[in-house]
Amino acid sequence: MGQRSPGGGSPAGHPDGAHPTTGTPTAGEDEKVLKAAINYDFGPVKPFVLLATRGEDEIADVEQAAYLELGGLAPDELWRVRLDQGPMPALDLDDVSGVIVAGSPFTSSDPVASKSATQLRVEREISALLDDVLARDIPYLGACYGVGTLGTKIGAVVGTTYGEEAGTVDVTLTDA
Repeated sequence: MGQRSPGGGSPAGHPDGAHPTTGTPTAGEDEKVLKAAINYDFGPVKPFVLLATRGEDEIADVEQAAYLELGGLAPDELWRVRLDQGPMPALDLDDVSGVIVAGSPFTSSDPVASKSATQLRVEREISALLDDVLARDIPYLGACYGVGTLGTKIGAVVGTTYGEEAGTVDVTLTDA
């Protein structure tokens, strides 16, 4: 969401009364509608569910902290499920804002014969959940392994031919 200028009003970088996309002045009723939309209280937000498979507690905790910080989420707005530690609990997608499948030591494109029993279980569970996510158009964020599981589910070619170094990318929102 856009930043608010001090005291509310127009998004940061736009003069009060300017249209947030075009920057052209608005007047009267349009300005009231714009200010109401910017300051709208959406009420309680349902949490996101983070499906994680990091086997090391410290790494799993750092990963969760990154999703909280970079997602602008409070701790009660992100439910972490450690699939490396046991089966996925029953999830009611009506109770969440969306599903996040994090990175993993697992690789979707590995040959089945090389996958551990835990990886095979996790892939079955995520695949079954994706049936519902896709059918209901539930918001989904796949990070690395999450992209691979989704790609595999929809029949995409997932492989290591064009693999990239692991790392982060900064994304900046501009006015353009």
